[in-house]
Amino acid sequence: MSILDIKFLVISEYALNQRISIFDDNGKFIKLIKAYHSVFDPIALKNNKIAYFSYKTDESSGTRKVLIFIRDINTGKEAQVASFFKKVRKTALHAAAFESKIFLSRTKEGNLLVGFSDSPEISSYSSEGKKNKFF
Repeated sequence: MSILDIKFLVISEYALNQRISIFDDNGKFIKLIKAYHSVFDPIALKNNKIAYFSYKTDESSGTRKVLIFIRDINTGKEAQVASFFKKVRKTALHAAAFESKIFLSRTKEGNLLVGFSDSPEISSYSSEGKKNKFF
């Protein structure tokens, strides 16, 4: 759940449903956004833009490609801004506890921050999807 432009509540449903619901600040349903991918951890940026990540798993190689998207909730225009690969460990236990983690956050200016637990780098993207910097 995230707040967009101080007027919308952004909520993702079960990731495999590929949907994001938008409500106004009074809880009134505004719109349903159908994504082209599974939706994980949507975060509101600014200017009607939201970001989320998705996965594509290749069982044969044991890798998972992580895709980061920014989407305009009014126009539906979506851009992939980043991607990276992570190794998927196969264990008898629930694998998620042992996998690398993806972190999305926003700055007070409404830019997207992307972190990956396997990397010492955090990248910053504008709400338009342009990579600003990394540290």
